[in-house]
Amino acid sequence: MEQGQCLWCAIVSNKQPSAKIYEDSDFIAVLDIRPANYGHVLVIPKEHFQTVFEMPPALSEKLFSLCIKLSSKIIQAVPCEGLNMIYGIGQAAGQRVPHVLVHLIPRLSADKVIINWDSIEPKQEEFNKIFSALVSALKTETIVQPVEKPKPEPAPVPEQPKKEEVIRWVDRRVP
Repeated sequence: MEQGQCLWCAIVSNKQPSAKIYEDSDFIAVLDIRPANYGHVLVIPKEHFQTVFEMPPALSEKLFSLCIKLSSKIIQAVPCEGLNMIYGIGQAAGQRVPHVLVHLIPRLSADKVIINWDSIEPKQEEFNKIFSALVSALKTETIVQPVEKPKPEPAPVPEQPKKEEVIRWVDRRVP
């Protein structure tokens, strides 16, 4: 790997060896060489983006759609009881290399993977301030377009029996 080159770009361009389990025109998925658990997979966009905010929306949608599909296959193939899908933005969130990357980590109840935090007890004033700021930010634009749900076909209306048929039916039933 050339000095200063992004590790994930080097893996994508085959300048760094990897155990590639999936590849398409936009992404690769490789086994992590320092896994949290067996079956730990890294999903990497082929194009260099530091965060999902830089990615075209269709590509970031494809990334998370792919992660869901790969997660399903990992759960089928690897003995596990669950799976974490982890994506961090910035060093404080665990992003060690400035390139988009999603971790898919199979989990067992007795494994040594720790994803934990001490909950804070926000003051009501701070909570309200954050709530208002988020609601205000979300009002400025449509975040996600609503999904068009197919309209159900109306149930067929049963044909009403003709008056003569009803009379014949009643006549047969009445002694």
